Formats: sequence, structure tokens, C-alpha cells
Amino acid sequence: MAWTFELLAWFAVVDRRYQDTVDYARAGLELAPSSSAGVQLAVQEARAWSRLGNQREVEHAMRHAGTALTRLPVPTHPEHHFVFDGSKLSFYAAMCYTWLGEADRAEEHAQEVVAHSLAVPGIVRWPTRLAIARLDLGLIATQRGEADEAGQLGVAALSSGRVVASTLEWVAELDAVLLRNYADAADAQDFHDRYVTARRALRQRAAS
Repeated sequence: MAWTFELLAWFAVVDRRYQDTVDYARAGLELAPSSSAGVQLAVQEARAWSRLGNQREVEHAMRHAGTALTRLPVPTHPEHHFVFDGSKLSFYAAMCYTWLGEADRAEEHAQEVVAHSLAVPGIVRWPTRLAIARLDLGLIATQRGEADEAGQLGVAALSSGRVVASTLEWVAELDAVLLRNYADAADAQDFHDRYVTARRALRQRAAS
């Protein structure tokens, strides 16, 4: 039942129904607060609060996630959907702090995701997390006025081959910021062109 509420929370946050996300997350947390589902529900709540700009609630939700995680055994199959892999906490923290505009804290967590994903030479263990962490770092770069760095990070994320319809929102968000503030930057324009191509390809596949 808790995982059912987590799916509802995930759908709601993707649809930008952030108060619904909070409501679903809290309903699920009442059922299984100290479980993998509980950790995932807490980070979904944190995502919603970060979009709403409420840092106090973000911190509260992330603390709950961290506390619940310490009570769980180390998973033998961390890639399993219904098991919360502890390294994923930094992935969500990077996302939330990026949306809150907390650049330094977001960068610390995003770099941790990158390092964990590339820990084994020649192998990308978590390619989707890596792509999104690079997009987070791109948004952080825009907050610091580093347009070319942001564009390069966006291109690296797109080049991963892991950008699908459910993750295109992050790409679109970085593209919108770059077009709004740094449209003349060469790397920003290169990223935009690649984004448009990737978006068109996804729509064509969806229509076929």
C-alpha cells in the first residue's frame, strides 16, 4: 500500500501537482514510515516542497528519509525498484537543493552522485542518475553565470543515451534557463540544438 502511494506521489510531482504529492507521500508514510517505501515517500515529499520553495519542509522530509534509511539493512540488490539504495539519497538531495537555489549544497551532492556512478573505471553504474546529476550541475552553473559550463554539462547528459520522456523535463528546464539568460553563448546554443533533436526523436517514437 505504501508503494502504491509512492507511485501516486511520483505521478503527481511529474504533473507538477505538488500539494497532491505531499498528501500522497504523507498518507503512505503513515503506513510504512521506516521502510524502503517510507524513504522513497519522504524524498518525493522533499521534491514537492523544493518546487514550492519551502526549505524548512524539505529539510524535515530529507531528515526523515535519512533516519529511516539508517534503520534498513544494506540491500543485496540495490537496483531492485522496491529497495531504496542508500546512494540515491544524494541524488534526490542534489535535485532538491538545485531547485531551492542552494548551489553549494546541491553541487556537493551532485558530485557525489557523479563519483559513485563512475567509481568503476569504464563502467557507468547508474547512467540515468548520472545524466540527471549533470543536468543539476548545469542548472547550478547557470546560477553562477557559467553558461558555457552549463551547456557542456547538458550536452554530456544528452549524450548519455538515457534521456527518455520521463527525464526530458530536466533537460527542458536547463534549456529554458539558458535560452532566457544566455542565448548567445555558443555551448548553450549547441545544447539547445541537441535538445530539440532529442525531443523531436522522442515524439516521433511515441507517435509511431
